[in-house]
Amino acid sequence: SPCGYRLSHALRTLRPKHVILFEPQVAWVRTLEVHSARCKAEVLDDTQRIGEQKAVDANLKTVYNDSGFTVYFMVLADSLEEQRYLTCLRREREAFGALIKLSSRIVVPKDFILPIDEDVLSDQLGSTNSLVIEKRIPRVIVDMREFRSELPALLYRKGIKVEPLTLLVADYILAPHLCVERKSVSDLIGSLNSGRLYQQCTAMSRYYANPILLIEFSMSSRGF
Repeated sequence: SPCGYRLSHALRTLRPKHVILFEPQVAWVRTLEVHSARCKAEVLDDTQRIGEQKAVDANLKTVYNDSGFTVYFMVLADSLEEQRYLTCLRREREAFGALIKLSSRIVVPKDFILPIDEDVLSDQLGSTNSLVIEKRIPRVIVDMREFRSELPALLYRKGIKVEPLTLLVADYILAPHLCVERKSVSDLIGSLNSGRLYQQCTAMSRYYANPILLIEFSMSSRGF
């Protein structure tokens, strides 16, 4: 019995042909699927290395059968355990569907790359590491209406790539988890009186893990 071992480690060590699950768990099933796919890939790689690609193409089904295994579920039909397992499968399917739907509406481009802090990375890797860090220009997504202020031009002069876009939430997006809402003092007072600030902060908190409220004012202004 592989008691005390992680399931993935036990599968790679024992290489079973039959697996019996007395309590169906979605995580265990996914681990078995990953192990099965890994075994098939290893068989194909080994066959290709010895120059038998034609044999693989001709006997692909046989190769897959030899590298697979059979899984048995020891669970009663229409039992509580079966319903719990089916519920987990449904929730998993709904979660993936929601993730796919969200990714189609995401504001931040999928190829968005955070700037690399070379000093922090060199401290973590050590001075003897010869890793070459590719320098990338940091980017900030700016709402089109923000170009009436001076901040986008200031960011551009600092060497930051400014990408204009019409944003529904926040004024600046620095990272997939980080957004900024800029407010002047007069705009802040008006938003507080109208209740719009609460709605904006709620929206930022809903879509971003780290929302920031930037209050812009002059140090020479009266009262500051």
